[in-house]
Amino acid sequence: MNIPRVLIADSLEIDSEVQLSPESSKHLSKVLRKERKNKIEVFDGIGNSCEAEIIDPLAKLVMVRIVSNKVSQTKPKKKINLALSLIKPSNFDYAIQKCTELGVDKIVPILAERSIYKIDQKTILNKKKRWHMIAQGACEQCGNNWLPRITNVMRINEWIKSLTSSQKIVFTLSASNKLSEVSLKEEIDILIGPEGDLSINEVEELVKNGFSSLSLGQRILRAETAAIASVSSIRALSGEF
Repeated sequence: MNIPRVLIADSLEIDSEVQLSPESSKHLSKVLRKERKNKIEVFDGIGNSCEAEIIDPLAKLVMVRIVSNKVSQTKPKKKINLALSLIKPSNFDYAIQKCTELGVDKIVPILAERSIYKIDQKTILNKKKRWHMIAQGACEQCGNNWLPRITNVMRINEWIKSLTSSQKIVFTLSASNKLSEVSLKEEIDILIGPEGDLSINEVEELVKNGFSSLSLGQRILRAETAAIASVSSIRALSGEF
């Protein structure tokens, strides 16, 4: 029987009592119908987890008691920061879920010239909350104790200025060089364009700022598939698979 995993914001100190979020409380009490003294696993999103015991499953905000010392999970060898152009919401959500399972460190929503799906400032906070919940759920399901950071929506020029890594990759349909031909460094920023690919001007600007333009093969992949394929390929080429 699998023990439910729950993200908490508090420190994981043994014997301390922690209040769960409304969403986690409802899931444990109403969906899973957990009882007093049932065990769950809690994690903090920065690599640590431990066992906890439910104190009162009927409370609106469920309280748990930490009953074991925390265990630290090793971070993946490669730090992968994924920038993904805004695409159809359900497809973007899917990419967040799967790339979280694959252990990306950061996810940056990008507004590109050819992004069909747009987002306005009124909905950005709700979108970020939804994206965070999707990433949280993915971590809870797959056993990943490292919750990726999801930034605000950025335009490409703004995003370029924020980068500090020594390796930057953009995957485009026009590129001839392959990912397998590149020596991968410890931290990598990757960009996946929208369904219509990035514009020529955008690619030129990226290359001018030190990006390697690479191909994911001859097949034309959907943007969410390209995101998952690129992160998976980096993990495999790094010997993690």
